[in-house]
Amino acid sequence: KIDTLPSRLKPLPIETTIASDDIKRLSPVMILGFPLGKRTQDDHINTSITRGYVRRTSKEIIQVDSSIYKGNSGGPAINAKGHVIGIASGVVTDQTSGYFKINTPLSDFGLILPISRPAKFIESIKTGQPHWDGILDFSLESKLEQIASLAVEHEFKQAADLCETMLKKRNDPVLLFAAGVLNFCTRNFDKSRQFFKKLSLIEQQNTTSRLMLYIIEWITNHKKNHNLTKNLFTMEWYEEDEFLGYLATILKNKERINPKFIDYENRSEKSWRLFIEGLISEKNNELETAQNMFKQSILNAGVNDWVYYLSFSRLNHIQKKQNKKDIEAFRLKAREYRELASENKTAMLALINQFESGKLNHEEKIQLYIKLLELAPKNLTIIGRIAFFHATQGEWQRSLDFIDTYFKQPVRETSLSLSLGLLKGEILNIMGKRSESMECLKKFSNQAHDSWYSIISNHLISKNKDDKLIKLAGRKPEKLITLHTALGLWAEGIQNKEKASHHYREALSSYLDDWNEYDLALGRLMHFRKPLN
Repeated sequence: KIDTLPSRLKPLPIETTIASDDIKRLSPVMILGFPLGKRTQDDHINTSITRGYVRRTSKEIIQVDSSIYKGNSGGPAINAKGHVIGIASGVVTDQTSGYFKINTPLSDFGLILPISRPAKFIESIKTGQPHWDGILDFSLESKLEQIASLAVEHEFKQAADLCETMLKKRNDPVLLFAAGVLNFCTRNFDKSRQFFKKLSLIEQQNTTSRLMLYIIEWITNHKKNHNLTKNLFTMEWYEEDEFLGYLATILKNKERINPKFIDYENRSEKSWRLFIEGLISEKNNELETAQNMFKQSILNAGVNDWVYYLSFSRLNHIQKKQNKKDIEAFRLKAREYRELASENKTAMLALINQFESGKLNHEEKIQLYIKLLELAPKNLTIIGRIAFFHATQGEWQRSLDFIDTYFKQPVRETSLSLSLGLLKGEILNIMGKRSESMECLKKFSNQAHDSWYSIISNHLISKNKDDKLIKLAGRKPEKLITLHTALGLWAEGIQNKEKASHHYREALSSYLDDWNEYDLALGRLMHFRKPLN
């Protein structure tokens, strides 16, 4: 619902002529808000105005040096023309040193959400597109348990009906996705398509719903949602759900699994890859192979992975004419696997939470990841993360050992594989193995399909000036963090700590704090600050 504007008020104009990442650095900005909340209004002060300048921009965030306090959150950020460029979101916090750690807001380090997305959201409401009301449903977990208790017993129709009954009260995205999956499992593809389409319009970044739309198109040979699925085939290495785009591509091209090539990094991805292989086999009428693929998918799915039900529904359809004893035997095996998967997930989450808690020393963290690898020895995501962990600590040989473990078998080119391939050459350089480093980077550059990583590795080999490459990265945070981390490590290799520190700080300014490179840059900066023994 959009409230009608009172006739006496004139709305602030929204800046629509320039993208957030094209806003010039040091452009003046004003933030409006009520820092003292109701008390400000009671004192007859209508609003506060703080001034400052734009420091950095990206598509997702605008960093300003305007003072932003608690009450300003949600207030407009206005440019020199009087146009709204964003919404005040919050401030960066710093942690004091000492025994008691206190998070202190840095009021002059403000973060602004660009206005483009809210403006687009309002326009879509006006045109009647479906949207989630944003209200959190605290009973959602209980609802999902009820749905799952039916689905796990293969009562897909009952589970779908229950889910649709729940949706009559609220369009929760999680329930919409569940309804799409469960109707897929009942082979009601038209209804499944409707739910996934609705979800794709509500959550435009929901790549899984778009993948499911494409899978339905592929199965039914009806291309009804091209505008919603076409972006699956142009996803870049740095996008969070790039793997789902890869799945759509191999399904489109009917690319079969190569046993000598690993194109997944963990069990969840492996389960999805096997499901896609099963679909291709089923369409080719290779029913025995399809059954085997769906069974393997089921026995690799995480306890909360919806692909478990997707694979079982296809398997059930193929097995209709088979001996009931064989069917029940596999279902028992699948139930036992789910119990074990649930236990493993609980144990792994506990270990990961301990690892990330900040309460453990270095050796205790090593003992934790050893336990993690015992639970998931082939999890490439964990292996790659450990390689970065040791690089962060300057334990170069240990990092190399885990990088070599990651590449023990040929793997698909992903964000993680690209970053580890480049990291290996940089570490060899730091260790003083110059010729090996050059050879490693040349090989990496020749084999990498991604042009950006190839450009970085060629730059390190050729010893060209950094300015041109930094300019080429533009304002894209994914390119900036990979480039500056690489340049920081390279500067360490030539014993230039000042230059390395500069690049690490630039990497941190990307704000991609869930990236391995971010942790690496932060860890190396902290290492430089440690007093020499």
